[in-house]
Amino acid sequence: MKYSKCNQSKGSTIVELIVAIAAVAIIFSMLGSTIVWSLRNAQFGGNRERATMLANEGLEAARNIRDADFVNLADGTHGLAIASNEWTLSGSQDITDNFTRETVISTIDANTKEVTSTVTWDETSQRPGSVTSVTRFNDWQIVTAPPVCDWTIGIGQIGSYDLPANKHGLKVQAAGDYAYMVRNGGNPDLVVFNVSNLASPTIEGSLDLPNSPTNIAVSGNYAYVSSKHNSQELQVVDISNPVSPSVVGTYDAAEKSDAGGIYVDGNYVYLVKKSSKKEELFIINISNPVLPSLVGSLNLGASANEVVVLGNYAYVASEDNSQELQVIDISSLASPSLIGSYDLTGNDDSLTVTGFGSTVILGRKSGGVHIFDVSTPATPVELGWYDAGSQVNDLSLGNSNNYVAIGSDDNTSEFQLVDISTPASPSLIHSFDASNNINGVFFSDDKCATFVVGQTNNTEFMILIPQ
Repeated sequence: MKYSKCNQSKGSTIVELIVAIAAVAIIFSMLGSTIVWSLRNAQFGGNRERATMLANEGLEAARNIRDADFVNLADGTHGLAIASNEWTLSGSQDITDNFTRETVISTIDANTKEVTSTVTWDETSQRPGSVTSVTRFNDWQIVTAPPVCDWTIGIGQIGSYDLPANKHGLKVQAAGDYAYMVRNGGNPDLVVFNVSNLASPTIEGSLDLPNSPTNIAVSGNYAYVSSKHNSQELQVVDISNPVSPSVVGTYDAAEKSDAGGIYVDGNYVYLVKKSSKKEELFIINISNPVLPSLVGSLNLGASANEVVVLGNYAYVASEDNSQELQVIDISSLASPSLIGSYDLTGNDDSLTVTGFGSTVILGRKSGGVHIFDVSTPATPVELGWYDAGSQVNDLSLGNSNNYVAIGSDDNTSEFQLVDISTPASPSLIHSFDASNNINGVFFSDDKCATFVVGQTNNTEFMILIPQ
């Protein structure tokens, strides 16, 4: 039997139509799957976001219960409910839609409770979801007599902490009931101490940072850490929950020299580095801490160790042999400029700097602590100096800027407290033998205490008070 060309053409057309329909079906099936997965992922993300909000709400509810009466924070696993417009513990869990929340309360000490808020839900029949938030609450109603803040009576150690591994404490900052310490390696190398009880500091949280930190500045909910990391010289750490600090942003300052000094002023971080034959000063915008961005930079011509900002000027502790103090005009953040300096006797490097108003204090490797009048920033005037005996590693002001605390390498007086109320003749108030070098100090007027960190292996973190 023979087929006509017409029949052959019709057969080809039908086959092509079937193939086309199949291809369209496959495309629509793929598009449908993509849309379904996109919607499902969006749902998963929405569920986790809502669960996080419920977990954080659980902590705030516990805070409200604490504020009403600390004794109401009873140990155990609880649910939460609102009665008479106030949060209260109710049952062993509470349910909102398909989210189940459990609030676990446990005693840390007589005046401290730890609260863990956990929210669970079913993503799918085989995939449960879970979010946890943790914090600690103190009994704010406990009234304790403040320490006698008379440093002239003497200085003694009230509390300390021995961290694992023999890694030195480098720098320390404090805010409220927390002290933040960085050390030269080890795990962890950033530690958050609860210092509400000066006699018995405890670790509230910790973090192992990439590479080794060198310095720290604390502002609000963030700690800003300078680092030896070649692509993260600035690390931004969220400390809003002291129990679980986390790195949320970083900045890569060009070249591979280590960052060493850091200062925060409003929405800007001032970061200084070792000499790289390029820029050693970086001004970084941190209005969005997750995405720090460069505003301006400057080649200082030598390694810079620390920086302090007073008004429209930044003052740098430098290793330049003829400019141990450098003055930078930052009135235009995008184009900072070196406008002045001071050449101190000898070639010893400047290691640390602090200041207030129109006064700058500089610490040197030789042991000199130099006090400058910078009323005219371009031409600093040395008012007086103090001999700390050995290398000065850190300075911190206190007692309404009438005192400066010194961390040094002096063999018998690693900590020194100096009266600078008369800048022309600074005088030692008292000293403390810490057994080994002190690298970092932070004077707290609020606590009437000084937090110090250093190289003593069994007391890397210490608290000194008048006694």
